[in-house]
Amino acid sequence: MGLREELLRHLGLNTFVVVDLETTGLNPEMDRIIEIGAIRFVDGKEDAVFEELIDPGIPIPPFITSLTGIRNEDVKGKPSIEEIFPRLLQFMGDVAMVGQQVNFDAAFLEYQFRKQKNDFERWEDTQQRFKYLNNLRVDTLFLARIFMPFLNSFKLASLASEFDYDLDRAHRAVDDARATGHVFLELIDRALAAENHVLSNIINLLYPTSRRAKQFFIPVLKFKQMKNISATGKALVDDAYYAQDYYNVIGEKDYRFPQATEEFPELEPIDPDIVDRYFGEKGHLSRAIPNYELRPPQIEMARNVLRGLNERSYVVAEAGTGTGKSMAYLVPAIEWAVKNRHAGQRVVVSTNTKNLQEQLFFKDLPTLYATVENKFKAVLLKGRYNYLCLEKWHTVLTDMNQRISRDERTRLLPLVYWVEQTRTGDIMENAGFQLERNIGLWEKLTAEPSYCPGKACKYYDDCFLMKAREHARRADVVVVNHALLFADLAAGRSTLGDYEVLVLDEAHNLEKTAAEYLGVRVNYWAFRNLYHRIYDDEPNKSGTIVQIEYRLSTSRNMPQEKKDRISRLTQKVKFSSLNLKEKTQIFYNEFSRMLRDQYGSREDPGAEETRIRYHKGFKYFRLLEDEIDQLRKALGRFINDLNQLIDKLNDLDFDSFKFQAQLTREVISSYDRAKELLEGFNFCLKGDELNYVYWLDLPRNQRSNDVALHAVPLNIDELLNKMLYPQVETAIFTSATLSINKSFDYFHSRLGLKDIKDRPVISAAFDSPFDYETQLLLAVTDFLPDPRSADFPAAVKELVIRLHKEHRRGLLILLTNYSMLNQMYDWLKPHFDGEHVLLLAQGKSGSRTNILNQFKENRASILLGTDSFWEGIDVPGDALELLFIPKLPFDVPSEPVIAARMEAIKRRGGNPFMEYSLPEAIIKFRQGFGRLIRHKKDFGAVIIGDNRVSRMRYGKHFLNSISGRKEIVFDEESFFELLHEWFKNRPQENGNDAQ
Repeated sequence: MGLREELLRHLGLNTFVVVDLETTGLNPEMDRIIEIGAIRFVDGKEDAVFEELIDPGIPIPPFITSLTGIRNEDVKGKPSIEEIFPRLLQFMGDVAMVGQQVNFDAAFLEYQFRKQKNDFERWEDTQQRFKYLNNLRVDTLFLARIFMPFLNSFKLASLASEFDYDLDRAHRAVDDARATGHVFLELIDRALAAENHVLSNIINLLYPTSRRAKQFFIPVLKFKQMKNISATGKALVDDAYYAQDYYNVIGEKDYRFPQATEEFPELEPIDPDIVDRYFGEKGHLSRAIPNYELRPPQIEMARNVLRGLNERSYVVAEAGTGTGKSMAYLVPAIEWAVKNRHAGQRVVVSTNTKNLQEQLFFKDLPTLYATVENKFKAVLLKGRYNYLCLEKWHTVLTDMNQRISRDERTRLLPLVYWVEQTRTGDIMENAGFQLERNIGLWEKLTAEPSYCPGKACKYYDDCFLMKAREHARRADVVVVNHALLFADLAAGRSTLGDYEVLVLDEAHNLEKTAAEYLGVRVNYWAFRNLYHRIYDDEPNKSGTIVQIEYRLSTSRNMPQEKKDRISRLTQKVKFSSLNLKEKTQIFYNEFSRMLRDQYGSREDPGAEETRIRYHKGFKYFRLLEDEIDQLRKALGRFINDLNQLIDKLNDLDFDSFKFQAQLTREVISSYDRAKELLEGFNFCLKGDELNYVYWLDLPRNQRSNDVALHAVPLNIDELLNKMLYPQVETAIFTSATLSINKSFDYFHSRLGLKDIKDRPVISAAFDSPFDYETQLLLAVTDFLPDPRSADFPAAVKELVIRLHKEHRRGLLILLTNYSMLNQMYDWLKPHFDGEHVLLLAQGKSGSRTNILNQFKENRASILLGTDSFWEGIDVPGDALELLFIPKLPFDVPSEPVIAARMEAIKRRGGNPFMEYSLPEAIIKFRQGFGRLIRHKKDFGAVIIGDNRVSRMRYGKHFLNSISGRKEIVFDEESFFELLHEWFKNRPQENGNDAQ
């Protein structure tokens, strides 16, 4: 008998049942079971199978049919759940129930019990829900997040694939149950492989008295101790190392940091022949990239970048989709950095989106590393709040009863094994932790400036943040995002240090990102988090002051006199914290009420907030002058009391009480945050800086008082010329959408490049290698009503219905606001539900990633998107063949920043529409247009529903900005004839993808 089987017996799991249910939805009260799959395992081997389709008595939603393949006709005449339930319970017996998200399936079974017995006492309390289903429940998802935190996805199919098990029929009950059983047995091996102290930490976090600890983790630990198994299994280590192979550092082993030999070393130019050596038909890249194709535009762009580096000039490079712009700038940039390493010529590459950042670091750079003539070192660097602070982590583990709640202890479990194995400490590496759901908890563990003791920290040599920054300083290429780049600029380059070469990819977003991160934002939560962190008395007493008082009371090293002195100060801080809380709530409650009375019905009803621009002497600041004054005084008193407490804590002898150093630094960190908050609050309230635009966000949620004040610099071009360009010798600006009517004047103007006099700015556009004339049809529907008329939405709805009826293809509809998106969704959903067509909508159908995955998997589905769906999404192949843009994406003129910029243009005698509104709309239009053709095999049609393209003089600017066959259609029948002809004559083969 193997160790796995022995452990299963030791756990009492020598017999267990895996249960999986397919249902009509997620709510046991409203939805019904449509399929049951259960498999009994004995000694780790499949023993018996239970499989039944169930008649739910209600129609199966189209989405569920699309997901599972189970149709209404499949379940018609099948037994009801009432008929099947007794046989299922007999099959399950009283053995453990294993499942992927086991409580989901268990809740449906428990509800069936409750329904039979007409007993719903405490049903709403999920902690007390299971009254009749008494089987021990074991969740494979829970275990996987603990023991396999480096996985990108914890879907059952992904877990099964990780263990070399192919789940061919995902979302069919018995297939899912079989895969879950396989995953569970592999996770048993992972539990065996975990080090004993890791298991001990898991047990302590769960509480040794908890059911999960007593019935799984404690027996596993005892079994290992009994068998004298303590070494980590190789497979477990391999999981971590494989996942991190290129996670944040590439090329460390081959890197040699040069010693400075002269104060002003000579720079060595790059040989122009390297472009041919890499990009030629038999070049280095052809040996590394399958189906490599020569791309003349890519070669020309690489030559431009190389020239910019050699001549120390600025390069603006517009590269159409498929050009391969990443490789075009990376190859010369790497060659430059390696050749001039002796002169400190690091290259910083900044992107706007996480997707591109990951493509660069996990795909492009590893490919290049395998092919380059001179090995390089590349580092992925992020903001400090991405990194775990080891000192905080170990403090929490040794003082968990005082520092984290019962719920937080469970949510920390995916970090326990990860902390032992991670080489980066970057939380984005750990999908098991679910950062987006645990932001508040993560903040208790992150590296923050005021808290960090620097080299005095006993974990300094292992500090993830310090290692990442040191790696970045000793690297040839540093990959960051625009947010970090501009946050670093605002902080005086404290993170990135000096750099002379900068590549700005997705550069069309630079102005927006720079404004955001060089501006100021203050909201209710900034105040709330501040006082809650120091001291709050609801729902329970919590915060740093509670910790200090507890440690003072248990200290044996302090004279009572000193304890009393500190205690008097902690009482003052508690009072000032509660006073700050009171004054914060008074101001924000009254502020939000007044604003809601005045502005509550304004703006897009589908948006999350209403934006209100304000100026110096804003009416509601004057009406709330007393409340603002009281809040300022409360925050000032809070700062003063914290300062006094810090002075007294610093005067104490070392180690006067337990965790003295950590708690003192927590107070200092809160003090610094409070000073920064007061400064930002005062700045936003004054509203008198001429180069700033001020606005506030009023939440649409009536119960929220989280009004956010914003102050954003208006002229980013001036700031960039002051803060960035003087320090950067060579800058490469690139994107697929930088020019307007083949001119770069607008881009140069917005980013201040027109004001650069000390070096040339080389600008060029490099066409996409795609054959747009044969791959893409653009049809303008001139027959639709004017997009500003009341008849327009209904006409769009009818066109969408007919369009999908005649062309059941993947259809993406890009809308310009949430109001129209919500209207379209409400109008279209009943129709497409009846047609069993999956209709997805941003903000209604799950996360962005989940929506896109469903859209790709369901080939005839429809996706309504706005805002972020205009760029950065990639749906290649026949999952997307129709793109509908009902309205041209003009910015809302009342949007605060937009209005302020247009006013500035008008003041100097310009034309705001032609100089700002139109160029911005064209850039966004080009981004949206670019969603359709992503690869050489893609084919489809873009439909423009806005007849201003064909009827207004400026419409030609939109058409001139894009490639492909363009047709203006004046009646509906001609439009559909055109589409039918287009898809009927689709080329059979559109070439191979490459690079």
